[in-house]
Amino acid sequence: MKIKTAKLQSYIENHLSSGAMMVIVAKMPYQQH
Repeated sequence: MKIKTAKLQSYIENHLSSGAMMVIVAKMPYQQH
């Protein structure tokens, strides 16, 4: 169970971090203009 939870947590963290990066990249052009 602990290994599964750790993998799930790392997957969620990776998904959220990449999602946040996409949001930042998407906002960058608007901020530059």
